[in-house]
Amino acid sequence: MTNYFNFLNFYVWVFIALTLPNLLSSQTGPNVPQTERVLCYSTTTKEVQKLSSTVNYSEIQTHELLRTKVITYKKAFQVSLDDSDNYITKYRYLYHKNLFPDWHIAPDETIIDNVGTRQVFSTTSTIYEGGWFGSQYEVKRTGAYTTMDLRNGYPEYTYHTDYSNEETREYLETKSTILKNGLTSPLKFVIPNNEQLTEYQNNGYTVIETNDWIKVFNRDITFTYYITEKKIVYELYNEYTLVYKVEKFYAWFTEVAQDLIVKEINTQPYVLSTGDCAESISTTLYEDYNFGCDEESMEVRQKEAIDASKSLTVFPNPANDFVNLHLNINFNETDKVETLVYNQLGSVVMANTSVGRLLSTLNVESLRSGLYHITVQVNNNFYSSTFTKN
Repeated sequence: MTNYFNFLNFYVWVFIALTLPNLLSSQTGPNVPQTERVLCYSTTTKEVQKLSSTVNYSEIQTHELLRTKVITYKKAFQVSLDDSDNYITKYRYLYHKNLFPDWHIAPDETIIDNVGTRQVFSTTSTIYEGGWFGSQYEVKRTGAYTTMDLRNGYPEYTYHTDYSNEETREYLETKSTILKNGLTSPLKFVIPNNEQLTEYQNNGYTVIETNDWIKVFNRDITFTYYITEKKIVYELYNEYTLVYKVEKFYAWFTEVAQDLIVKEINTQPYVLSTGDCAESISTTLYEDYNFGCDEESMEVRQKEAIDASKSLTVFPNPANDFVNLHLNINFNETDKVETLVYNQLGSVVMANTSVGRLLSTLNVESLRSGLYHITVQVNNNFYSSTFTKN
């Protein structure tokens, strides 16, 4: 009999342990965030810089290669409400690669439009996790709708970025300003004299002096962004939810970066008939967020850490005829999976859409040799990587 009561007592405690949490939760109501009202979402952005020039290259007496600065980064967004019901949008740049990108023969493209005829160099780059980050803060009042319109009289924003050389991890601080009226200064090549070369060496720059190489540097180059046609509308739906409506969310902007410009010269002397060999760098933002004014409710949740295990893996790399794709996430049957491959000019050269799974193998036999950027979108999440085609 004692064993029977012990057995019964055991199952009574099991029943209490299983049902008590449910009873308590039903009395306290739904689990909603009480201390932090933060909305987080992220996207991956690829920038390709093009160096344009009015120089007549038929009159250049030396064949040259140019190396220019290009950026690829992931930008995470966080929206939160303060005690006065202002909302604060924070942009955080999560990673960056390529202070020193690939070489490209100049020029590789000619653009003829209403501006005129321009020779263009282009290049691209890939991602180093944790290379640099920066933040930009914006504060606006909430109401029925609050509109950020960067086209018509929007004030300037200044933010700063810190980034490091991937090998040395030395940090360089750069101040940047978003303007509504274009470039603050053009990019110009300067061939330094011996005194200037000595000055660069005294400031820690390595100057290569041979018959065929010279290093060109302009200390006055600055970061500048020119943003147009970017309009985001936010609505405070309730205490814990923000609704955003995007009418047209894409940007063409110009970036001029302070960096060492390196030129390889096959013969001496170096002669240009029109003086400067470049006038500006224009940067194209290749993500196009055009949601057609659809509204989407995004529940407020705690800030999530970036999970490196969910990165997109591409192998073999370099590749010959095919590449394998691996993404360590759990797919739902209804997940829309879009895979896009971009060439170095930012043009889509391959596209695939599937449902519930990632296409594990891509046939790249028909692609030309070079560096390619690959983006996988799973619903509203983006994963990026690069590969080289032999």
